Amino acid sequence: MTIQEERNLLKKELDSINDLQVIKAIKQILQYAKFNRQEEAVKPFTRAELVKRAKISEDDIKNKRTTGIKALRKEVRNW
Repeated sequence: MTIQEERNLLKKELDSINDLQVIKAIKQILQYAKFNRQEEAVKPFTRAELVKRAKISEDDIKNKRTTGIKALRKEVRNW
């Protein structure tokens, strides 16, 4: 079967399901698959990139350019 044929079959099957738990389970599977596709698209850092980021972070901490958890929570509530 082609991808389109498989999709059409799944749509038909999904339309016939009346059990909310089954629909929620299918939704979770789809969300998991989407998350995994996004993770695969993320390019890992090279060692040099990782070291550079770590040095920048250490400098930020040393110079107090950080946000505490309370301030961050407050900021997030305003998003």
